[in-house]
Amino acid sequence: MPKVLNKRRDKIPPEAIYVGRPSKWGNPYKIGDKIPSTFKELRPLTRIDCVVIHSLWILGGPGEGDRLKDIGELRGKDLVCWCSPLPCHADILLELANKEEL
Repeated sequence: MPKVLNKRRDKIPPEAIYVGRPSKWGNPYKIGDKIPSTFKELRPLTRIDCVVIHSLWILGGPGEGDRLKDIGELRGKDLVCWCSPLPCHADILLELANKEEL
């Protein structure tokens, strides 16, 4: 069963795929980046914000290109990032890559 591994703490098998920055699977949204929270102010992104915004971004919308066209290369592989066991965009990638309908 594929899982998300922590680059710093876990033993990384050679077939695992790194999905952190600056890989093509890296999350472009960073904790602490500023986003609009009201019409008057900006607030920093939290870890959960980054994961949620990444999932919306990776799924894309009409005319945004197919960001998931290569998701099959992650299927059945352990994914490596720095966040695990905290919530991470790699959790979303793991779920998308291993969906039954791929």
